[in-house]
Amino acid sequence: MRNPRRKIGYWLVLGLAGGGAVLAAAFNADRIGDIASGIIFGIGGAAVSFGLVGVLMAVPASIGHARLMSGRGVIERWHVTPREWDRFRAFDASRAAQGPTLTNDLPIRNVTPEQGVDVIVGRTQLIVDGSYHTLRPRGLPELRAVGWLNAPADPECLEFALLYPAGRYGGARLLSLRVPVPPSAREAGVRVYHHFEASVPKFRPGLAYRRPGLVFGWGIGLTLACLAVSGVGWLLAARGMAGDLPAILMVSGLVAGICPLLVTVLVALITQPWKKK
Repeated sequence: MRNPRRKIGYWLVLGLAGGGAVLAAAFNADRIGDIASGIIFGIGGAAVSFGLVGVLMAVPASIGHARLMSGRGVIERWHVTPREWDRFRAFDASRAAQGPTLTNDLPIRNVTPEQGVDVIVGRTQLIVDGSYHTLRPRGLPELRAVGWLNAPADPECLEFALLYPAGRYGGARLLSLRVPVPPSAREAGVRVYHHFEASVPKFRPGLAYRRPGLVFGWGIGLTLACLAVSGVGWLLAARGMAGDLPAILMVSGLVAGICPLLVTVLVALITQPWKKK
């Protein structure tokens, strides 16, 4: 987000304008008619909603931006010269053309700044050319991964994978955030890479893949235990025990035994432990 403080003003103006339109329609409903007031209510209410959401998003960004610009929470910083930024822009365009998930979330200006570009990195955020971005594993957007791009990247780049909510009906959209690391700042860039790489949750295979024998043992054991309960019910019924208890034990044991049996079979089909690795 570029200029988050200014964004707060824009969203406030939108929200206040929408609220004013709603109030005006409410006090003049008889004069302007039901249809016109309904339209104004709808548009004004939408403006208030968008303005409120925008302010709620822009205020934390403004605070984080101000903290980094003042030097608080900064872990690394470096400068990208105009020539290095031009080369990065060319590489970034070719990288983004490889697929929609590689679209850079960084708004790159069409004209390279004469003074170059500053990169300021905090513990959970960074600023590139004045554009503020959060980098939290469980944030919004969610940081999913971080990579290091060597040649043909020129200069080398940090590439963050970010997951955004997408669409009014749910879903998610994966984007990238690429930040150039010039040769003069390579050590600082590597430290930033390791910092964020350590914060991203590591994928761990499920228990069925790590210890299939344990899963099979528990599944078979629970199935046999349920069958044993059903067998007790059958024995009680065979010996002439009156009441509903024998039938309850037989039916409940069989029904309960189906679940661990199905889980065991599904785990076996998915993991296929009999195949040689």
